[in-house]
Amino acid sequence: GAFRGQRETRCCWSAGIGSTQCPVTMSIAEAGEDVNAIVMDFGTHSFRLGFSGEDGPKYYFPTAVGVTRQSVGGASSVASDRTVGAGEAMDVDAPAASSGETKKFRCGYQALNVKTDNVDIECPLEDGLVSDWEGLEKLMDFGFRHMMRIDPSNYGLLLSEVPYNTPAQREQFCRLVFETFGFKYMFIAKSPVLSSFSVGKSAALVVDCGHIGTTVTPVVEGFALTSCIRRSPFGGQFLNEELRAVFERENVKPRPIFSFEKTKLGADQYQVRELDLPNITPSFWNYHTQNMIADVKESLLLVSEAPFDEEKNTNLPALSYELPDGQSLSLGTERFSIPEKLFLPSAAAAREMNESLDALDGEALHLSAYASLRLTDADKRKDIQNSVLLTGGTCSLRGLNKRFEREIQCLPSQTKIKLSSIPTAAGLDRRQNPWIGGSILASLGNFQHLWISEKEFEDHGPSCVNTKCP
Repeated sequence: GAFRGQRETRCCWSAGIGSTQCPVTMSIAEAGEDVNAIVMDFGTHSFRLGFSGEDGPKYYFPTAVGVTRQSVGGASSVASDRTVGAGEAMDVDAPAASSGETKKFRCGYQALNVKTDNVDIECPLEDGLVSDWEGLEKLMDFGFRHMMRIDPSNYGLLLSEVPYNTPAQREQFCRLVFETFGFKYMFIAKSPVLSSFSVGKSAALVVDCGHIGTTVTPVVEGFALTSCIRRSPFGGQFLNEELRAVFERENVKPRPIFSFEKTKLGADQYQVRELDLPNITPSFWNYHTQNMIADVKESLLLVSEAPFDEEKNTNLPALSYELPDGQSLSLGTERFSIPEKLFLPSAAAAREMNESLDALDGEALHLSAYASLRLTDADKRKDIQNSVLLTGGTCSLRGLNKRFEREIQCLPSQTKIKLSSIPTAAGLDRRQNPWIGGSILASLGNFQHLWISEKEFEDHGPSCVNTKCP
């Protein structure tokens, strides 16, 4: 499909990975076997799954699990024994823990969107790293067995990771893939490397603006320069919290659709009655209100092409967003002032505050990118400057791409900094870049000898993942 003309130029990159010295035998190359692969890319917000060689991931679901905890001997918690359809909810009973409680897990949009008493909604990731392996295992099982409906023993798994992942977490992933799910092969690749690969670049400065924050990573010859990573708390969650403050200031309470009854009285007239829901947990309520706030963000917020001065734009017309219960939230200057915080201080203001220009620093998107660029060796910097890649869900915010380009061009540089264009064929969005890069990589003939096999895992243990996967 969209990748056919790009693969040949990328073979040298995959060969570069194989140049890492490694005592593990290359059993797949000897056997000449091509691996049918699953590609898994996930972040704090969502999971993306699909088959290698395809143009985009076919399966999405939230990186969140609903958990019902019950003491042993209490009311029974029995999972449904019927076949679960693709995209449907899944209930899984976990074995009794030593603490004397059982857990029932719910995964998927349907399970999390239906009002259910005594369910906590939890994310198994914290700051991009796994904090709850049991919850992550349930999400992976839901994806593989209930959405994709595959037998893992017939496939290899290529999964992405954050560039600051730890060796211990990688080894735990290795155990999970082989011991729990029984995959034949696996490989772990850093998400910024896969993102650069998705647009045909072996060198790039990848600015990943996701849900919990922004991570800037230089990629050179297919390797992430982890010593040059810069991180910022500015991301989708930051914008959500800023918008939540506007809700509170305007005395508008976001109510999930399950929390009220709406009765029609006449033409455009409704009566809303709040329901008494004593068994709805705070985390369940917060999950649904966050989704509502995120929808307002995506509908109304807009990044100004130039630095936005709120005092000079007080007469901007307001736009309204009607909530499910009939309440209305109006945003005027806030439509621009909230996303403007991603770019404060602006490049021009930063230059005025710092005469030397050599110590420009800050958590704004463009300043984080500039700081990461400056940490890179001078001989590698030119190639990276020629390809700055914006990726991540927050980069889909309207106007962000143009504003970032404007700010990055205003920063001091000996050569012009260029943004990489994102292929828009097949309607792909920026959060898919790591998955697409993994899809291309796993389908390359030159890559097949790099898989970690089940036998290699048995012979060398989980530490082989840190040797074979750079």
